[in-house]
Amino acid sequence: MLASKGRRVVVLEREKFPRYHIGESLIPYTWFTLNRLGVVDWLRQSACPRKYSVQFVSITGKVSQPFYFFQTIKHECAQTWQVWRGEFDQMLLDNAVGKGVELRQHVSVRDVLMDGSRVVGVRADTKDGREGEEIRGPVGGPALIKARAETTNGAFTALVNAIAPRQGPPLHIHVREDEMYYVLGGQLRFKIGDQMLDAETGSFVFIPRGTEHCFQNVGGDAAQLLVMFAPAGMERFFEEHAKLPAGPVDSAAYVSIAHAAWMEVVGPPLAESESK
Repeated sequence: MLASKGRRVVVLEREKFPRYHIGESLIPYTWFTLNRLGVVDWLRQSACPRKYSVQFVSITGKVSQPFYFFQTIKHECAQTWQVWRGEFDQMLLDNAVGKGVELRQHVSVRDVLMDGSRVVGVRADTKDGREGEEIRGPVGGPALIKARAETTNGAFTALVNAIAPRQGPPLHIHVREDEMYYVLGGQLRFKIGDQMLDAETGSFVFIPRGTEHCFQNVGGDAAQLLVMFAPAGMERFFEEHAKLPAGPVDSAAYVSIAHAAWMEVVGPPLAESESK
């Protein structure tokens, strides 16, 4: 529901779907939530058994008379369903992704990162052993901080950044850091000075400090970038950006936190500059 209202939403799921789960017997008034999610038609067309009533069994084993929902509920929800959880949960997950949710499976949240009373990120582990501090990233997806000034004696910052389709940062300069990108997955294009470069999975891009640059995800799916800075320190830009309210970012606030991290914004994102 949040994604359908324009919010950027990331779901971290510990397991890999589809996965076995015992069946579920839906109660009538779940209909209203399922209808808001837009999945009632899926249930109508499914092979899930229809459910019209309920019976109760006492501790002595006595079975009650059926309680038919239609006798007290004068609404379509008086007929509900018994669902197979494996299929039902997969449908709910697919529905969320279809509405713009970014899904990351096999991710276990270990800790919640707070800024006062606000949640700004989580610390999470993945099944393949990846570990880091996951925060809301600046280009439509999460950022996973892998190395920072405190863990590299100030030498190096590394993070994995998810880039939503058509998204990318504004044209900018890093005053004190060299920047390196390794494309873990996806199709991107980079503007480096006056050059335009295509970068697919497996590409490595080096940006010397003081060089104007930006990039854009030109693929249809989220791209994954390993982003590295030397020396360390740029992680504070990502952390401060994650503290901004969700939704469209105020350009003045973006420029301010960028400037505090020795990053100067000098032009628009590629999506804007190329459309003019």
